[in-house]
Order: sequence, then C-alpha cells, then structure tokens
Amino acid sequence: MKKSGKALGKVGTFKEIGKALGKVVNMDLNGARMKVSINADESLQFERKVGFPNGDVGMISLVYEGLYRYCFKCKRVSHKESSCPLLTEDQKKFFKSTR
Repeated sequence: MKKSGKALGKVGTFKEIGKALGKVVNMDLNGARMKVSINADESLQFERKVGFPNGDVGMISLVYEGLYRYCFKCKRVSHKESSCPLLTEDQKKFFKSTR
C-alpha cells in the first residue's frame, strides 16, 4: 500500500520527535503515540521544543506510560523519590515514613 504525501509527512515528523528523545521502537500514527527507548539516567522531559522537517519549531507535550519507578525530585526513572541521591538522609527518611 502506498502512503500519501500527508502520511509520509506524519512519519517524518514522528521520527524526528522520537529521535530527539531516544531510539524509536514503534509508532502508531493513528493514535499519535510512539514507543521510544530512553536513557533512564537522564531526566524525563514532559514538554519539549522540536524542529519539524519543514523547518518549523513547536512545543510538544509528552505523556509516559508504564513508569513503575519515577523520582519527582530529579525526574529520573532509575529510582523512586524515597531513594533519590539528591535528597538528604532526613528527607529520605521522611519519604519512607509517609508511604
């Protein structure tokens, strides 16, 4: 099946957005979703400026699914907030006692 120019534009746009975040694993153009492999040691981004193939620049919002561990302090998925290396020992104890 041939893709129309509009569909090819969507694919190009999605690929550019995905490449800016990590390695694109899967794309769903109809649902405007993609699965991207990211570096868990870097902070998650919830908004990002992206450049589009036509030269335009825009802001996109990102929604993550399936985050089992996430630190709201440093925005990384490598640990929970209660064990964040940026917290003091007293702050870690506080988080552990509130869960």
